[in-house]
Order: sequence, then C-alpha cells, then structure tokens
Amino acid sequence: MGYFPVGVAVVPNSFEGDQAEMIRKHFNSLTAENAMKPGPIHPEENRYFWDHADLIVDFAQANGMKVRGHTLCWHNQTGAWCRTSGSLEYQ
Repeated sequence: MGYFPVGVAVVPNSFEGDQAEMIRKHFNSLTAENAMKPGPIHPEENRYFWDHADLIVDFAQANGMKVRGHTLCWHNQTGAWCRTSGSLEYQ
C-alpha cells in the first residue's frame, strides 16, 4: 500500500479486536468520523477534550498511517457556546 493513501473513517472504539486488525491490514490512512470536529474537542469555552482524537492519532502513528482531517469546522458540530457572546446570539 505505498502508491496512494487508502483510508477508512474511524471512531475511537474502531481500534479493538478484529476491527483493528482489519484496519491495519487494509488501510494506511485514517479519518475521524466526529472525534476531531469542534463540538467534541471544544464542547465548552475553556474546556477541551482531546482523548478520542489522541486515540486515533496514536493508533495511526503506531501503525505508520496518515491521519486526514474531515470537515474540521462545521456549523452542525460546533459547540453552542461558539454562537453566543454575552447576550448576543448568532444565527
């Protein structure tokens, strides 16, 4: 698999059991389904949650794979706090 990346969309529990082995065998690029979108990573102002994104990157690095970003900034998965500023709400 050296000619071009062959990817799969993953969630953090994709790296368990038979599914992890299938990913190692058939793919060389990972794309997070939702774990790297702003809502899960930055759910509240001044609060971050990197655990799931880190699991994906750690698995990729341990297996010589690439990680691709997918819709990293999307209005449907951005924390509500991003659309408000004091008493002003953005639509």
